[in-house]
Amino acid sequence: MVPMAHPKGYWEVCVYKDAFKDHWGEIVTQVAPEELEPLSEQVHVPLASISGSCKGAAASWSTVEKECLVIVETCKRLEEADIFQVYCLGGLKPLPTLPGIELTTSGRGSVR
Repeated sequence: MVPMAHPKGYWEVCVYKDAFKDHWGEIVTQVAPEELEPLSEQVHVPLASISGSCKGAAASWSTVEKECLVIVETCKRLEEADIFQVYCLGGLKPLPTLPGIELTTSGRGSVR
């Protein structure tokens, strides 16, 4: 993890992630509440950059499962990530079950 700035408690935290065949990456930014819209004009302040490799059993996971792995790794590595919410595009969809992740129907999750 590469820390870039100090988090501001009242700013919105944004997570941009990607996972592919052998690797995953993510950048965590923060945006002042008054800059949330429109998207094209937002000024993001980088908080952290995280990346890793899909090794062992994770190497054979689907892309969706690897995307969930990115969320888990973020929560493990960032001290400020006490609670996170997971939203699926296109309506409510079941999320894959991964070791160490507990998700509820409300979309709130925790990492054990």
